[in-house]
Amino acid sequence: MATKTAAIVAAICLMEEESDEETDHIDSFTPLLSGIISTVNRQERPKIYGHVEDVVDAYEEHTFRRMYRMSTNNFDVLYNDLKDMDELTNKGFGTLDTTNRIGDRFGISDSSVVLCRDRVMSAILNHLKQKFISWPNQQQQQQEADHCSRKHGFPSFIGAIDGNNIKIKAPKHRPQSYVNRKNFHSLQLQAVCKHDMSFSHVFTGYPGSCHDARILRQSDLWEHGLELCGMANHIIGDGAYPVRKWLLTPYRDNGHLTQQQKKFNHYLSMNRVVIERAFGLLKGRFRRLLRYI
Repeated sequence: MATKTAAIVAAICLMEEESDEETDHIDSFTPLLSGIISTVNRQERPKIYGHVEDVVDAYEEHTFRRMYRMSTNNFDVLYNDLKDMDELTNKGFGTLDTTNRIGDRFGISDSSVVLCRDRVMSAILNHLKQKFISWPNQQQQQQEADHCSRKHGFPSFIGAIDGNNIKIKAPKHRPQSYVNRKNFHSLQLQAVCKHDMSFSHVFTGYPGSCHDARILRQSDLWEHGLELCGMANHIIGDGAYPVRKWLLTPYRDNGHLTQQQKKFNHYLSMNRVVIERAFGLLKGRFRRLLRYI
């Protein structure tokens, strides 16, 4: 049950934490506070116990989904995949609760909430990333291409690529490098998704000021794109990306496009929007990403 509690706790943490101003203010007084606290007897904070057993287990499907931003089936899959791993945890990434509130709800300390969050993220990255984010094999590529050609009229299309800004606190080292064109600090997330909005490739870590084309050139996709897509298939992107044999982008509109070129741009745009929807779904489900990490 402790493992299940930890798994639920980590799905809440990306929903909200303390503000930058609160954190910076507290950090400046940390040495003084430490000295004062060491001289005072610690008083136990009242907590709620049995929340998982008495409350969460009684949730109906729609209530569980509203509270934890995922279905019970998806949670069971995640829980069963993680429960035997050394790192384990999940409720911190789907809500806007503070660590204080989460700790009170589940009868654990604030530090345990943070530990749960970090452990589950470590377990997901180390053990589950390759299971759920993987490039389609040849058979899956053919199924993807057939579906997109039949439904959207765009042949040999197996994925859409784009970049997205993930908000972060201003770093102490070279903070201006992380300011993007929308004027906030961020890390760039490059991703490729399929027609069902499931991600097949992700690459992240570069500052928000980096251009999409530069990030693509730094990723493994640039070197292995043709090998991954094969000669018959391709992914599609917007005009920020260069044209490659495996990557199609729209014709640049110089005012003299032919009807055929305009039609191509229209169909490409109609199919490429799936990656924007995937980013929207990601941030809508894990709302902590809407603020900063």
